[in-house]
Amino acid sequence: MARSIDQQIAEAQARLNRLKTRAKATETRRKIIVGAIVTTEALKDPKIARWMAATLRKNATREVDQKELIGLLADLDAKMAAIGRSQAVIEFNMDGEILHANANFLAAMGYDQAEVVGRHHRMFVALDEGRSTAYEEFWGTLKAGQFVARKFLRLGKCGREVWIQASYNPLIGADGYFALVNQSEQLGQRHGLHPHRVRHLLDRYGSLLHGLLAMADDDPSLLEPVPASPDYLRVEIAYAVAYEGALHLDDVLTRRTRISIEYAHRGVDSAEAVGAQMAPLLGWTDEQRDLEVSSYIERVQAERQSQSVDTDIEADKLRVAAPDPRAPRLAALGTG
Repeated sequence: MARSIDQQIAEAQARLNRLKTRAKATETRRKIIVGAIVTTEALKDPKIARWMAATLRKNATREVDQKELIGLLADLDAKMAAIGRSQAVIEFNMDGEILHANANFLAAMGYDQAEVVGRHHRMFVALDEGRSTAYEEFWGTLKAGQFVARKFLRLGKCGREVWIQASYNPLIGADGYFALVNQSEQLGQRHGLHPHRVRHLLDRYGSLLHGLLAMADDDPSLLEPVPASPDYLRVEIAYAVAYEGALHLDDVLTRRTRISIEYAHRGVDSAEAVGAQMAPLLGWTDEQRDLEVSSYIERVQAERQSQSVDTDIEADKLRVAAPDPRAPRLAALGTG
């Protein structure tokens, strides 16, 4: 028996509601996961906690958001205070310059705040160690984003030996962030970018912004917007490949940037241009480039189709059936 127009409309509306509910649930889960991870780390590390609290207070301008964050900000403040009371904490920039030390650290080393801020970490090590290759490697490891944790021999005031069990944790990208925010206009003028664009990049890359923009020194076209995704610059694609290890188009469009979730086209309208930019950087042949682009477009289509079916099982089948440009390599390795 043929369905009436009203029945068809009702079914279409029900399907649309399921789609909206599923999409909202997915986005909510994503936010919960990211928020939980960041908050957990912030409650462990006073430096991250301080940065997170300052960022939330600066950007949560709506009254309703401020009310929601009261409890979290109180927890962050409490954790910072508790950690500051129970642990010796000192902060450096990535050049080793001392930015701040709490009372516990100063008491352990015998210094006042004014005696250490602005000086180099080298003041706490023996002269020979400060000139050694091992010491250079220590800072090289931190600059590479890796933490260092073990027992260290350090020198307090008047050369007093102090053994400490320490963990050095680099917060990549946050070093100098707020100073750079205040320089947004100057940075914009230097690189021909609107200050709003500079702030947008700072929110994504922090003080790594200098390295990002330096990539455009020899190729100013990298400061042009990504076609069909104007909130992003072509230099961000180059940076993702050169410094973030991106090897595939879907990685750049869905993870290294947020193009796939910030634009209604989900990256499809940018896929051809981004693929063409990535191809010479990764040594793709024309066939590899075309495979990356077509696979991405088909995967987006499959995702869209999966959101129009009635059950999760049907949706999963559609997504799994979508092509994956990694498949040939995985098959060759015997893992596909």
